[in-house]
Amino acid sequence: MSLICMNIRLVLRSDTMFSSGHSTPGGEDIALRLDQDGMPFLPGATLKGLLRESVGDCLRWTGEDPAALTALFGQEGWQSGDASPDLTAGPGGPPGDPARRLIFGDLRLEEGQTDWEITRTFTALEDQVVKTGTLRTASCLRKGLVFRGMLFCDQRDARLIQDGCAALKWAGLLRNRGFGQIQVTADPAGPLAHRPALSPTSCLRYRLKLVTALNVPQYRRSAGGWHELNYTDTRQYLPGSAVRGLLLSTLAREQPDWFAAHKAQLLGDGVRFLDALPVSEGQAAVPAPMGFYEDKGETHFYSVLTRREVLPQDKRAKLGSFCTLEAGPKGPLLRGCSPKTAAALRMRRGRTPEEKQVFSANAIAPGTVLEGYIQLDDPGLAPALSAAFYDWAWLGADKFAGYGLCRVAEVAPAQGRYGAPFGFSDGDQIPSELYMMLLSPTTMARAGEPVGLDEEALADLLALPPCGPGQKRLEITGCATAAAEQVGFNTTWGCASPAEVMYAPGSVFQLKCAAPPSLAALRRLEQTGLGLRRGEGCGQVLFLKDYPRYQKYRETGRPAASPLAELRRARCRWLLETPVPGGLSNSQLGTIQALCERAMAQKGDLGDLRAFFDHNIKDKGARNQARYQAFREAFDKLMERPLAETLEVDRCPDGPVERLKLVCDWLDLSRKKVGR
Repeated sequence: MSLICMNIRLVLRSDTMFSSGHSTPGGEDIALRLDQDGMPFLPGATLKGLLRESVGDCLRWTGEDPAALTALFGQEGWQSGDASPDLTAGPGGPPGDPARRLIFGDLRLEEGQTDWEITRTFTALEDQVVKTGTLRTASCLRKGLVFRGMLFCDQRDARLIQDGCAALKWAGLLRNRGFGQIQVTADPAGPLAHRPALSPTSCLRYRLKLVTALNVPQYRRSAGGWHELNYTDTRQYLPGSAVRGLLLSTLAREQPDWFAAHKAQLLGDGVRFLDALPVSEGQAAVPAPMGFYEDKGETHFYSVLTRREVLPQDKRAKLGSFCTLEAGPKGPLLRGCSPKTAAALRMRRGRTPEEKQVFSANAIAPGTVLEGYIQLDDPGLAPALSAAFYDWAWLGADKFAGYGLCRVAEVAPAQGRYGAPFGFSDGDQIPSELYMMLLSPTTMARAGEPVGLDEEALADLLALPPCGPGQKRLEITGCATAAAEQVGFNTTWGCASPAEVMYAPGSVFQLKCAAPPSLAALRRLEQTGLGLRRGEGCGQVLFLKDYPRYQKYRETGRPAASPLAELRRARCRWLLETPVPGGLSNSQLGTIQALCERAMAQKGDLGDLRAFFDHNIKDKGARNQARYQAFREAFDKLMERPLAETLEVDRCPDGPVERLKLVCDWLDLSRKKVGR
């Protein structure tokens, strides 16, 4: 396997629509696909579809083996979990050659290009006449824009990928009307490099930065009854089992002898791949502790483990999915956080027309940073595991369709793991009443059967001394928990992993010990974990030092939105709140809009517009004069005032053309309103 990176450059040779698949309420009928910062992009899944068709044409034209198409792009219509007709992929694995499968990233707008959007209008014809009620508006990308991205391929396929990119000519919607003409080039950027091997250590820390959206669904899309759903959600973290699969498959492929000699250790509980959790304010977050309540005014904040009674008017506290800890004047402050997620329309193609289905898939947004740990009982395994990381990684579902591409930002030795600010430090006095929070799904077993938490086994793990007759060394006196089914899927063998019902991350248990445990015992249990499936990251616990004293962080202001997103909101707000004066008919407004678009094409020349207004105000009677006079006053005010002042924003692109674009959108919206 010799993966290389290909830099992709896409130039728009005509106006183009990279559509989002839906319209904007109160705005255009065809909206552009925008990222979380309000910038246009071409998803990797769309690039894959375009390139698949183009490479297939190239293979037919040159007479090469058509099986290369399946090797590169996978079998069309295949669903994970189906039996594979290609035995080279393993029982139930994706058909084709895994070493040749292409990895796609999104194509994003090149920096420095700001004036990228233009609005176009369309109508349908009936008997050579405009059909009533068919006026539609669409947001387009301007001709000449440049998008850049990357894909990863095997070195032997580089020339075929270059030829396939060069053959791409069209993308987006309304190609039959001249939109979407493109030019694409692909240039090799060099082979992928492994991260350097680190010295032996008992804990590795890695950080991943998402380049494309990451989708880690709770269940398989091929499972029974999935066809009844039209939406899939994602976990808001990366399970440790996914990272384990990535690294162990790399070691098995590239170092088969070493992997065979250490396979039992790598797959056992002596190597624990902890979940990768989101980083907030530079600190790795932990699951938000359960059991906290607050009143509707959010004036007081408490836990049911300390108060025991919930007031009727109170509700569960809003902490988000994860939280970090920081110092506060009255006690430690819990700052809640959740990674940004975004939904996109997807197509489940299937193998028959009846299986085709459009659905919405939620995913963690690009730019999110995830931090995870690998704990090792044998430090000698650290060099091989650290060197198994490439500079790039692809994880989660749909990783061959433009999802889950990550930049490996860091792999380094670590003294501890996430959650250190919540735990006990050297010199702290350990009380006999402890609060234990679960960082990952957890259940213990007795005689081979899951039992939740086993008090006696937990007392042994904490090395508590024996007690007299009738006394318990450890007792769970309270808890705030939720249950979750831990599931997984083995892509190599095409079957689901055994499911276990476990306590969910964030569950908190109040433990009463007959004698305080030692700090060494707490840290040992935090290091090794407890219960089942610890090698996959399950069973991780954290003993909270200041749980009864936690306060909730209060936001003092909203986070600043990106300038482009703020500008779009300001435009929509102005368009929706500003009525068109004068009572002009739809046809009269359409004539004014046509003259505005002509003025835009003439770089802001308003001569024809002013002549039109003068004619209707002076030569068409008093009633017509009143209507046009009111509109002209509003129009002149718009054209004379700075656009930033009109939209009430700090700054924005301005000029006669930008102001005319706002007028055109204003007229478009006025003709769509019900009741005109």
